[in-house]
Amino acid sequence: MRIAPLWFVWFATLATAYAAPEPFSIGPSTSADTILLLRNSPEGALLLQYKEEMPGSAPRFVSIGIADDYHYIETSKLLKIYDYKLHRIFTVTGGGSFVNDSMYADVWWRRTQLRRRVVLARLASGNPDQQSAAETSVFWTETELGMASDELARPDIVQTIKGNGVQWTLHGEPIAAVRYRAGQVVPTIRKSLRRFWPTLAQVHPVVADALAASGRMPAELWIGQAPHGRPAPSMAHWSLMTARWDPAARYPLPPRLKAGPTTDKGLYPQMFAALATFVERRALPPTQETYKLRVETAILRGHGLAAMLWLTEMNLARGPPFHCESGETSPYCELWSRAAHLAEDDPRTSAAFADTAPNAADRYKFNDLPNAYVLQLSWAALPEDPGAGHALEEIGLLAALKASPVANFCRYAGLLYASEGQAFAAWQVWDFGRHMAGHKPGDLLDAIDTLEAELASREASFF
Repeated sequence: MRIAPLWFVWFATLATAYAAPEPFSIGPSTSADTILLLRNSPEGALLLQYKEEMPGSAPRFVSIGIADDYHYIETSKLLKIYDYKLHRIFTVTGGGSFVNDSMYADVWWRRTQLRRRVVLARLASGNPDQQSAAETSVFWTETELGMASDELARPDIVQTIKGNGVQWTLHGEPIAAVRYRAGQVVPTIRKSLRRFWPTLAQVHPVVADALAASGRMPAELWIGQAPHGRPAPSMAHWSLMTARWDPAARYPLPPRLKAGPTTDKGLYPQMFAALATFVERRALPPTQETYKLRVETAILRGHGLAAMLWLTEMNLARGPPFHCESGETSPYCELWSRAAHLAEDDPRTSAAFADTAPNAADRYKFNDLPNAYVLQLSWAALPEDPGAGHALEEIGLLAALKASPVANFCRYAGLLYASEGQAFAAWQVWDFGRHMAGHKPGDLLDAIDTLEAELASREASFF
């Protein structure tokens, strides 16, 4: 049996190098009081209140504040703050807590959803008889997500200026209209307008661009909402009730709120609590010498598979993972060679490092290992066996995250949530990892810094 090739395929996925991360101070468990300390200087904000009317729903009042580097939207049940200085989204629903999310998660979710729907739109656009329907479908997709795809043909949106207002149509059908209030917004918040519109309503980027470029706020606004199977879109209507400029507006986040998990589904709240505790206590994983002692002890006892897993965790705990090339003679790689040779006699080794994750029944075979959680961590990043699923993977990830405060563990936990479209949960886990005391430049979490930089560059209108 040849163990090394199986291992090196998996190990190579851990060894990718990325640019060093930039420091940041706000994490998922940062309290409201700490955030307010960073936001203790009043700044000017445009304060507005609109009445929102949707067909089939009772009217509601929406309070809005737009400042230079943040804006907020508040209803009777919800306060949402988009902070462009901290790149966070704060959500308050009452009960003494709030959710502290990453702004990158929101943009990533929009973009991945858009890419997923590009395939369906292309299939429809291949039929000339369905060209108009395909173009309309693209429009509603881009409207729903507030983001345009450079892979799709542009919908033929026509803008018509009418007095103090503008109307937009698609194939002769109205999709949006606005009647502006008199006067421009103050120059300091003009750049905030483009970031604001996709967070208030489902608005097509072409319309959002025009609304922002006007430098004015609507006295009335009509936005077509996605039909969802209806023969024609419905129009949401916003009417301006009040508007004033407050030169000393206070940051709207209430004090004394505790940050909580972004979702209460499954085991995520327990995962959030465990990671928050590690960050708060500045917990560190065992030293490299401690891991080395564990490896040598396992080898002396003939436990090759356990020794391999201690070496894996040792490598992840050091920060930037080390890759054993063929013929490598470093102390780490010599230990690895000895452990792998012993593990050849363990019938579970091939299954441990297979290309697919084992099912629940097969995982019980590893329960006697003191560090089986390292395998569970790796399995979560592999294609699933038909007998495995999210619940099983989440159990394994939670066990790994509770076992040791290894920052690199968070890379894999976040990938599980990202693979299921749970962007906010993924970013909270990745943020926790980057706030851990053991996080070092060059570790696996640098990939998230790279992704965030790419999102900020490609989708600059959201930042």
